[in-house]
Amino acid sequence: MSAVRTRAQVRLERSLTIVAGALGALLLYAAWRRYVEFDLQEALGFVTGAACVWLGVKQNVWNWPLGIANNAFYVVIFVQARLFSDAGLQIVFATLGAYGWYAWTRFELFRFCRTCEYSRFYAMSVTGPLVRPTACRRGA
Repeated sequence: MSAVRTRAQVRLERSLTIVAGALGALLLYAAWRRYVEFDLQEALGFVTGAACVWLGVKQNVWNWPLGIANNAFYVVIFVQARLFSDAGLQIVFATLGAYGWYAWTRFELFRFCRTCEYSRFYAMSVTGPLVRPTACRRGA
């Protein structure tokens, strides 16, 4: 699979991004106005989580702070529901997110898949720790 995208693919991606953003804004508005049965904090947790996943797929550094914000929303939600072990797990996730953010901005090793072809990237996501990091670089 080629890493080069056509204009139609770029337009489709932009269109889907706009639709997803609009749906997220609509969900936040509905929660704020109490049109839905969950509160604004739950909606913010969902929207930040979805945006974090999208930015992670795009390999954008802003996925890390958005993920930490997502964890903060869910810590409050879980503490209010008296689910303390789940809240603790969100604290662990936020700590790992802070380390990931630090490592992403400081070490080139963690960005080795930016030049991958998609098929190699998917193969690495399946094999994970079994593949050495330099195996994804072109010419390796």
